[in-house]
Amino acid sequence: MFAPRAVKLHPVFTKIASWSGDERPEGVEALVELRDQFDDTCKGAGSLVFELFEYRTNQPDPRGKRISNPWQADIATVDQQRERWSKTSRCYTFRLAADKVATTGRYVLTVSFTPTNGSRLFDRVVIGSGKPTESEPVNDTPLDTPDKSR
Repeated sequence: MFAPRAVKLHPVFTKIASWSGDERPEGVEALVELRDQFDDTCKGAGSLVFELFEYRTNQPDPRGKRISNPWQADIATVDQQRERWSKTSRCYTFRLAADKVATTGRYVLTVSFTPTNGSRLFDRVVIGSGKPTESEPVNDTPLDTPDKSR
């Protein structure tokens, strides 16, 4: 009942990052949430595969060319859980080294989580601070604003 039923890349805190303190990014810091059937954050044991792609504007699938080889990580042991879990954010944190990312670029980060019981879960998020082009649709409507186009 409390096993992971969904995986989510945290859209606010997953970002291109520099963990050495300088301005040059070293890669992507990914925060991963696992969700149970009640849509509550939970822990889970298994393995994760991350992939980073160039962002394609105005495409049904925004994933372009893959930037680097996939990253693999496990959260199956007690030590791996302690290393990755944050009690504050209630997420698992992963630093994915990638020398080909730029702070001005936009990218698609995907994650695949395979729990130890076998079922596979997926998510993806667009990251980066690159500005959308004029032809790229942007949804600037706040979530609590009614949609007047209906």
